[in-house]
Amino acid sequence: VILHTMTLDSRGQAAERMGVIRKLRPDMILMAGGIEGGAIAGVVAIAELLDLSDPEPRYAGPDSHAIPLVFCGNSDAVPFVRKVLHDSFELHVVENVRPGFEQTNQGPAREKIHELFMRNVMERAPGFSTLRGWVSDEIMPTPAAVARTLGLVVRDLDENVLLMDMGGATTDIFSNISGDYHRTVSANTGMSYSMSHVLEEAGLDAILAHLEAALDPAAAADYMMNKTLCPTYRPVSAEEHRLELAVATEAARIAWRQHVSMSFEVVRLGFLDRMRRRTRDRFEQTFSSDALAAFRLSDVDRIIAAGGIVRASTPEDVLRLVADGFHPPGLTRVSADTRFKSPHMGILSRHDPDSASRLFREDCLKDVGYVVAPLGKPRKSRVAMRVLRLTPGKEGREVALLRAGEHALLERGGDIRIEVAQGWHLGQERRTLEISTDLPVLLDCRGRTRSGEPPPLPLFPTPSGKQELVPESPLSALGAARDERIATGAFEIDRDLPYEGDILVEPGDLVHPGTVIGENRFAPRWLYMIDLNRVTGYSQPLSREQVSAGLQVAVGDEVRLGQTVFSLRVSGGILGQVLSCRSPVRGEVTGIETSAGLIVLREIQDYDGRPHVIDVAGPLGIKPRRIAGSLTVRPGDFVATGQAVARDTSAGVFVRSPSAGTVRKIDRKRGTVTIQYDVRPVPVLSHLKGEVVRVRPGHGATVRASGTVLKGRIGFGSERSGPMVPLDGARGAGGLVPGSIVLTTLPVTRDTLELCSSSAAGALIGPSMRALDLFDFLGHPVNAASTGQEEVPFAILLTRGFGCLDMDASVFGRLMASAGSNVAVFPATQVRAGVIRPRLLVQDDPEG
Repeated sequence: VILHTMTLDSRGQAAERMGVIRKLRPDMILMAGGIEGGAIAGVVAIAELLDLSDPEPRYAGPDSHAIPLVFCGNSDAVPFVRKVLHDSFELHVVENVRPGFEQTNQGPAREKIHELFMRNVMERAPGFSTLRGWVSDEIMPTPAAVARTLGLVVRDLDENVLLMDMGGATTDIFSNISGDYHRTVSANTGMSYSMSHVLEEAGLDAILAHLEAALDPAAAADYMMNKTLCPTYRPVSAEEHRLELAVATEAARIAWRQHVSMSFEVVRLGFLDRMRRRTRDRFEQTFSSDALAAFRLSDVDRIIAAGGIVRASTPEDVLRLVADGFHPPGLTRVSADTRFKSPHMGILSRHDPDSASRLFREDCLKDVGYVVAPLGKPRKSRVAMRVLRLTPGKEGREVALLRAGEHALLERGGDIRIEVAQGWHLGQERRTLEISTDLPVLLDCRGRTRSGEPPPLPLFPTPSGKQELVPESPLSALGAARDERIATGAFEIDRDLPYEGDILVEPGDLVHPGTVIGENRFAPRWLYMIDLNRVTGYSQPLSREQVSAGLQVAVGDEVRLGQTVFSLRVSGGILGQVLSCRSPVRGEVTGIETSAGLIVLREIQDYDGRPHVIDVAGPLGIKPRRIAGSLTVRPGDFVATGQAVARDTSAGVFVRSPSAGTVRKIDRKRGTVTIQYDVRPVPVLSHLKGEVVRVRPGHGATVRASGTVLKGRIGFGSERSGPMVPLDGARGAGGLVPGSIVLTTLPVTRDTLELCSSSAAGALIGPSMRALDLFDFLGHPVNAASTGQEEVPFAILLTRGFGCLDMDASVFGRLMASAGSNVAVFPATQVRAGVIRPRLLVQDDPEG
């Protein structure tokens, strides 16, 4: 599961991005950046960001370990990355994933991730050590075991095979074509933890297009969002199962596209090749990989589907899922791992491969049917396919006639002959083929063209006709808040800074909702990389000797802003050319790499944010009104510590600034200059009334408080606090003032969201909401699996989930009893191992 992606130029202040990193609690981190021989300053800046964020591992505790971090970027940056990260992370360096602008090298990073998954993630998961004691063999990750099983199938069947393993969080695609093996994992593309991501990626319209029976779009979106929040829920109605099949179809489509784009390259055929193979290649792209000669998707003989959704579906539904998820051209056999034992047979194959292969083929692998899909460009109303049922000694009897754009299912197959019209073919130049089978045969004449995939058609009909997922579906009921989700008494809450800063409280201090626990007053003390080779251009890098000759500083030196740190005269022109670099910051030289042509500076933060009034007239011995002629700065100029703001060169007198900052004021009546650094502190508030019980110097504090804690189902936005105000649904906002925490017992509507936005509410607490209302309000779909970073004007906390459900009466009653009290809302949500649910903290003291 990919929790978050971040780039050097991601939006938001450094403090905001560091706060996100601190809260993610990842299993591992993958860091890349820079092609071989390219710039490395940005790579080091990312390393600095991670180091200063100091994220906690998912399984935190007294025995927790450093988070594994895989670096797969520019190898020239490795020494600097090691220097920055080796004390904070378990660093693993592999080959560059992007060695050149047009090359990728994913294998080493992928292998290291798999290794760390078993050694670090699985080993540290709660209960794993106990499980390992119960078994005598090595525990293998599911994808690795499935890959072994696929190898057995290919070996024994002598076929080109694809295998799809669709799980709750990811969808794995395995391909073995002419002995060339590839595997991809589509993260966040699954049937429970990742269902809301599939909705976000594919779009609601694309999912519903697979359904013949109309479903209420709003209720369908609610179902998919709620399934992410309740990932262990299983569909109990035919409508729910049909919707999940439609989601699975789009998940397969997303995963298959990623597999093709990551594993294969389109072969660019020359003119003569196109002429020789015009009929075939007109409608089908040719692919290749590093180890494989050119092939086409019609060369795939069999697609195997596995996973929970496959096991729970009928053969006909699996056939339809594969047809619309993969769009296989030509003739393709479709099979299913009906027992979901492909991982187990992979384990067995390590000891007895023949038995594992036999058991899998005889006990698990079941053929579910064939997909016959001719290639060609559909022309409306034109006949595309004719299907004849063959009888010994007689001419074939026509049983189906399909026009372009149509599809049909022969439920019991038979001895059939398939003929396609002029302009179509069935792969390998064929225009006819014969099949003898008692399995279903799906005939698909939507066309397989090089211009794109055919439009989705309703492949999952509901026998009972038009039905809808009503708001009070069984899944919605699972989201009901229960009394045991509320607890009253003492509790502790950690308040942490995004990165090291100033903690302003001590153990024993009493704090209130507005108390600042700590703050990051300044930006982090970044490393600044002066890349000397940028002066000459990377095509002519400086030699080690040239770098040494031009250095004007040494390790440990303090340098001023704009100070020359490198100067070298080189040949060229009449007098030669001088190459020079100046420092972009006041800092300390922490490293010099002559081989790479780099000077490393650490910023010196010797400013405090307070105004500094500098007497200019006194030291110069002049009247205040005459200082203008001696000043070296103007209002708005930035000056560094020690920089002269005024001078009398004849007397050798210089008036220097005691701090870095901006010239705010020049006072000619008093003869002074005011310098102040522009500080924008990022505070961390208590949000509660309580007592500080522990302090982590430079990082955070723990506050003990008392009151009522409500764990919600899902939340969005950043943490807020303020007085709780009930919302009168009939009359609008009663007494709603900016910063209020609004409470409603009724489902949240789009009007409620707009009201809270226009009233500058701090947060909205409600039982449920239609997912489409939230999407419309935000302007885009959201993923419910990990929240808290959404750009919303106020925090949102839902106690029951998505839909049209009222708040539980007992819950609302207990909250209403505290109306007017201070409320703290922490909306961040994570649906994964170590689940984090949003919290509402209510304190009964109205004074807060």
